[in-house]
Amino acid sequence: MLVTSIGVSACQISLAKILWKNAWVPVEIVNVADPSIFFLILQPRNLEDLPFYQENYHKVSSIMKSAEFQENNNVLTHPEGFSPEYNILMNAKFAMMHEVSHRNFFKSNFIYWFDMGYGHGHDVFPKDHKWTPHNIMQEPYRDKITYIAVNNINLVRNINQLYKQAVGPAVNGGFFGGSRHAVDEYYHLFNDIWSVFLEHHIIDDDQTLAVACWMRNKNLFNMVPGGWYDAFKLFR
Repeated sequence: MLVTSIGVSACQISLAKILWKNAWVPVEIVNVADPSIFFLILQPRNLEDLPFYQENYHKVSSIMKSAEFQENNNVLTHPEGFSPEYNILMNAKFAMMHEVSHRNFFKSNFIYWFDMGYGHGHDVFPKDHKWTPHNIMQEPYRDKITYIAVNNINLVRNINQLYKQAVGPAVNGGFFGGSRHAVDEYYHLFNDIWSVFLEHHIIDDDQTLAVACWMRNKNLFNMVPGGWYDAFKLFR
């Protein structure tokens, strides 16, 4: 199993560099106590190196400067309301996951994303540095994308309940993943939704995009109620 973008300082670390398309990406490969599990830490040298940035920045920036985007927007003081770079980086997660799945460095069957700094300093990591989330690696969830729903996602009937609204997100974008098959299907679904958003001059972070994807294809997702830092507690 491969888990991307998490730092575990107590583990043995080796360093490598991997050429990701046109950008050199410094990588830490962390081999934990279980030899079948790796934490792969991806960090682009510059945000501008990301292909997703190169493909989308000018469009995203233009939309966010528009009167249409700013009208009745209650999150203009939040990063998703004023920072094109933030929205690009957050939504680049899906392309990164797809790239890792495509390259499949460790011949993995499952890929899970953790934001760097997951837990925000709280003691949430397994004491023995072992993590094998069996309950989401088996049927009926293995080919679904698992998210932690930090609020009741079933109350969301329309994306406008979240878009431009100063409300808590329905899902935690700091952790998600599933089988390689599910990750690849999610990537294509995200691209479809992202294109629709751009066409309608809608820009938001990855958590709103995730909900929009869930609304399009609920069968692809396993939405588990929980807290922001509950991944290691809920999935084992």
